[in-house]
Amino acid sequence: MSVFAEATAPAIRWSAVTPDDVATLDPMPRALFVGGTGNVALEDRTGSIAIWSVVGGQILPVSPLRVRATDTTATNIIALW
Repeated sequence: MSVFAEATAPAIRWSAVTPDDVATLDPMPRALFVGGTGNVALEDRTGSIAIWSVVGGQILPVSPLRVRATDTTATNIIALW
């Protein structure tokens, strides 16, 4: 199986994410699982920042460059590849 799974296939790798205003997610994940309710501040590769309001157990089908510590209040964030 290719290291890069098809977009519709389930994740084959995951890792806990510690929100950080500088550190990047490399490679960028295919999605994020958020275990605890709150806000998640995500930055894309163009530098655009969006704040997502999420409930615990939600999966965000996005590929962020960074999960920013500033404005992130949600907990138990896991990157999925």
